[in-house]
Amino acid sequence: MSEHSNSLLEWRTLWLVGLVLLIVSGSLVILATGTPRQLNSRLRDAFAAYTFGQGYTLVGSDGGIYSYGTSGFFGSESGQHLNAPIVGMASAPDGKGYWLVGSDGGIYAFGSAQFYGSEAGQHLNAPIVGMAATPDGAGYWLVGSDGGIYAFGNAAFDGSEGGQHLNAPIVGMATVPGGHGYWLVGSDGGIYAFGNAAFDGSEGGQHLNAPIVGMAARPDGGGYWLVGSDGGIYAFGTATFYGSTGGTTLNEPIVGITASLDGAGYWLTSSDGAMFAFGGAQFQGAASGMTLGGPIVGVSAPATVDTETAFTGGNGDLWIYNSLSNSVTNTGLAVETGTSPSITPLSTGGYEVAYQGTNTALYLYSPSTGAVDTSQGMNTTSSPAIASSPSGGYKVAFEANTNVVYTYASGASTTTGISAATGADPAITLLAGGSYEVACEGSADVLWTFDTSSHDLGNAMRAGSSPSITGPSGGGYEVAFQGSSDQLYLAGGQSLGPEGSMDDSNPDIGSVSGGGFEVAYETNSNAFTTYDGSGFSAYAPIAANSSPSFAGLPAGGYVGSFPGANGHMWNYSSLTGASVDLYVGVAAGTYPSTAVQF
Repeated sequence: MSEHSNSLLEWRTLWLVGLVLLIVSGSLVILATGTPRQLNSRLRDAFAAYTFGQGYTLVGSDGGIYSYGTSGFFGSESGQHLNAPIVGMASAPDGKGYWLVGSDGGIYAFGSAQFYGSEAGQHLNAPIVGMAATPDGAGYWLVGSDGGIYAFGNAAFDGSEGGQHLNAPIVGMATVPGGHGYWLVGSDGGIYAFGNAAFDGSEGGQHLNAPIVGMAARPDGGGYWLVGSDGGIYAFGTATFYGSTGGTTLNEPIVGITASLDGAGYWLTSSDGAMFAFGGAQFQGAASGMTLGGPIVGVSAPATVDTETAFTGGNGDLWIYNSLSNSVTNTGLAVETGTSPSITPLSTGGYEVAYQGTNTALYLYSPSTGAVDTSQGMNTTSSPAIASSPSGGYKVAFEANTNVVYTYASGASTTTGISAATGADPAITLLAGGSYEVACEGSADVLWTFDTSSHDLGNAMRAGSSPSITGPSGGGYEVAFQGSSDQLYLAGGQSLGPEGSMDDSNPDIGSVSGGGFEVAYETNSNAFTTYDGSGFSAYAPIAANSSPSFAGLPAGGYVGSFPGANGHMWNYSSLTGASVDLYVGVAAGTYPSTAVQF
């Protein structure tokens, strides 16, 4: 990989760019932009497909790369001649690449990471010590030890400490949700905040047992952590202290920190490649004990979210919202009136959508294939459901025009033998063992399931409602449905009491971190609400008689989508506590679909 150079760019124009989540040099960046009314400093979470995981990448001063967990290897500079040692890295937003930066400002781009310029060959007042990427990956910042900022691509220049007196050299940076702001941290723990970054405190002027070597920000920008070379942690704002190696004998000094996506933990790394995991951050491996081409100088946790949301728009077409490009696309494919699409991510990349066409047949859609008519006739008021496997493939459940529930996969349909209530929407999930389970409302308004045979569970359901099913990682499955008493029920017949009183709508259940589940539903007071097995949480207003979608995140937390009371698509994230209007109309009586990438 050759090195590229360019002159200094200090971009001062605010660039409207897309929405993604990524961990970059220890900080979660969240960007939501668009028209002025759509601007929101918190997460705009129209989520359907996520590339997410517990993983991290270490980089050595020689450009060597060491990837663990769900982080991939896309190349390195190990064994190549470098004009200056590598001092930091940042991850590409799609999780399929990264940038390395040298102390001379040279940039090395791998995988999907694109080159937007560098400071290689230019005169610098001080060496580069770190970098961070913009949320859509179309730019990045470099920071010098004098606090100078160099912005490339669509990275906005929001100020710097270049030319100012500093009590100690700058050693790192972190960016804020929204991308228009950043913090710089000095080795004395001094904090310098620019743009939308808020000053929440510092260690400047305080006695430290060891110099500060890096920082990471909370996902909502409400606080940050500083880490010393002894592994001491200093938490500010809403950042929580989860532990440290301060006071512990280390073989080599700590050189970096990166936070987990939900802000419930962090990883520290030392120059020998040892890893220390705290809170919800999970240990995935370490480079300690290996022969390294150079000491480890940085760590990045590329927990990237690339999302698509499928829904029936107000014009009756299938619409797809993509967060990376921050774009809503009308596919131009007409969806049968009153029905909703279902979306699932594919292990090979991309996604597959199942929906009912206006000729009342089951259709499949992906960007690579376009619309495919399966020639499977559907009940005209029923919506299909689709689920996929990490080993490849997918399966669709649908109510045929005979009112019998079928599954469809690999060009063939199979009957479940279940006679469904007219217009019922079946649900399908992948189980931990690799098989699929279907749930639906039978013709007698009772709950049925199907694996290799059909099972009448005997639970009475509200007529015309549809269940939801999930397969927790711990095994088995759990079903949520509206009972005949209009209460939210679980498959075992457990009523959730008065707080589970529902409007005429369908719940959505999803698996969450740790093997459990959570249910999203509309209360009879028209509130988007979740139930986690032990308690309820109510959030935003939701359109009457509508149904939300739900997806749990592997590292904890969840996202949801729902039709708002104003007829627009809305989204909610437990990571930020924000519900956001996307200003896109949703067809009456339909609901969005949300899924999580493997």
